[in-house]
Amino acid sequence: MLRELARLALGVVRDKLQGARIADDALVEGLGVQPRARATIAYLVLAANLMMYVTGLGVGVVNGTDASQDFFLTFANVGEEVEAGEFYRILSSTFLHDSFMHLASSCYALGTVAPAVERVLGPPTFLATYLLSGAAGSIATFLFVDSVTVGASGGIFGVIGALLAFLWKTRKPQENNELLRSIGGIVAVNLVLAASQDSAIDNLGHFAGLLTGLYLGWGLSPSVPAGSAALPPGAQRASEAGEAGGNPALRPAPLAAPDPARPPVLEELRRWAGYAAFAASLALVVAGAVVARTGQLPLPKGPDLAGFLGQGLV
Repeated sequence: MLRELARLALGVVRDKLQGARIADDALVEGLGVQPRARATIAYLVLAANLMMYVTGLGVGVVNGTDASQDFFLTFANVGEEVEAGEFYRILSSTFLHDSFMHLASSCYALGTVAPAVERVLGPPTFLATYLLSGAAGSIATFLFVDSVTVGASGGIFGVIGALLAFLWKTRKPQENNELLRSIGGIVAVNLVLAASQDSAIDNLGHFAGLLTGLYLGWGLSPSVPAGSAALPPGAQRASEAGEAGGNPALRPAPLAAPDPARPPVLEELRRWAGYAAFAASLALVVAGAVVARTGQLPLPKGPDLAGFLGQGLV
């Protein structure tokens, strides 16, 4: 009986993942991304989340439940510890989860939606957006909520926001309505689920991550998808006429061509200067909050691993 239930559950999960991959491929193909463009960073981020969770379980098995709890609290976003100089928690908490269901929801998004976003925006842009959005979500909860917070949702919502902004910027809005409604529905469902679990903290991080992604996607994302090439107007019209049997209702909207007055190298420098400036702004916000609360700015400190590793894993 249990084997049958497990087999049925695995079948449902497999079907859901396959459906998500088909939808992602349709999105990527509609944007003109080359088939060779494959996601790597999204899966590495997923692996990092899994590794953190498995490490916590391993610590518990070797050193006991208390050690596992110490591991969790060492990397979680704890306001008092951030104020004491443990600023690494702003990012480390975005790879930490407090339950298997929490981890599963993040891994599902990182294994289905995130790879498509990476293929559209490119690996560097995806990684920068994910990390900055996750950090913004952690900082929002650090500033306004007196509680322990963890989770990858801020970064996930950030890359979704970046994709929304990118689509709005590069394609005709009236041809994006259905896609925008679909993605908006995914965001709304996640927000409702977080609220139903009495988790206003997570929703604050969700909103901060989403707004950060929208901002970065609109101002700093590339003007054409990664791996695509803008065609001359005549060739583009011929290519579009060949797709969908010349049916204009089924053709993808033409993408914005790169600005010929701005060389690609300068475009990249502008984008990364923007990411660096945004990261510096986040750091200044944290530093200002710490000084306002404690009257001083402590030197940065790393995690104390001896508390949960000293008994058996070191």
